[in-house]
Amino acid sequence: MAACAIVGASVAVGFPALAGSPEETACNGGPSVTPEQEIAACSTIIDSRKGASAAWAFNNRGVSEVELNRIEQGISDLKKAISLIPDFAEAYNNLGKSLEADRKFDDSIKNYNNAYYIFHQKGNSLDQVYHVLLGRAESYQALQQFERAIQDYDEAVAIEPGQHNAYFDRGVARYRLKAFEAAISDFDTAIRLGSDERAVIVKGLALRDSGKIDAAIEAFDRVLNSKPDAVDALEDRCLTKVMRQDLLNAALKDCDDAVRISSGGTEAVLDRALVYYRLNRIDDSINAVNVVIQSEPRNGRALFLRGMARRRKGEMAEGGADIASAVAINPRIPADAKPFGLAP
Repeated sequence: MAACAIVGASVAVGFPALAGSPEETACNGGPSVTPEQEIAACSTIIDSRKGASAAWAFNNRGVSEVELNRIEQGISDLKKAISLIPDFAEAYNNLGKSLEADRKFDDSIKNYNNAYYIFHQKGNSLDQVYHVLLGRAESYQALQQFERAIQDYDEAVAIEPGQHNAYFDRGVARYRLKAFEAAISDFDTAIRLGSDERAVIVKGLALRDSGKIDAAIEAFDRVLNSKPDAVDALEDRCLTKVMRQDLLNAALKDCDDAVRISSGGTEAVLDRALVYYRLNRIDDSINAVNVVIQSEPRNGRALFLRGMARRRKGEMAEGGADIASAVAINPRIPADAKPFGLAP
């Protein structure tokens, strides 16, 4: 969720000015240059230059490779850039981001660490440090090391107190730690500073999970009033209303809309199946879940919901088997489902 920028080598302190030839200009990238064009231009420079110029080109080509989802090729180029200039902070940052995209989070953090310390040693712009902090914190979050992520977000906020990204991401980390009031405060700040509807939606989730159902619905309403087709907000409002018996029919309407807008998206279908269960429309719930299980046989949420519905029908053995399969896939499913009226 973090907004961590890929940092181009053209901003590096002490680099030669490489913007004269057409190849140099294209290798710098820009809005009118496609990744393929940048790769071709950088390749020309790599074939004809050495030292800092080649390192710069390897870095920029690596970034473009990652943009095209050729992650291994991008990682290889970024490592070559660092081999040519061992204190190439921008390349370390970009390598960290690329390894993060490859889900190699421990290695990602190591490279972010190198970028962080080199930027500080060189006295570079704190804006560069800010982006490194957001990237490293994102990897910490992926490893569920939320306290470490929050430390990085604290430092990022101190550097750029007027930017919404770090507040939003810190709010997400605090939400995952169930520090709901602190998370809501961060989301409010992010919203005030211009964050998009994601901050309003996740604020709604924090309100819901802290028991403030009406306030949560108001947050989702705010998004849907301006974007009626916002599927995430519809799904989250449905799941919030399903927690209240008096709002089940309203929940069903939200889920119907979400299924329609998402063209039968898995989460929307399962949300509606949950509402059917809560309305005691057990056959409808099972039929909806079966559609998901047919294409996703290891969907733990679907198996758990079908198990609960089967047990309500008196099919205790079949239901127990489904629930056991779901727990084997994800042991947290029963606890996650309990607030929504699903308790084995």
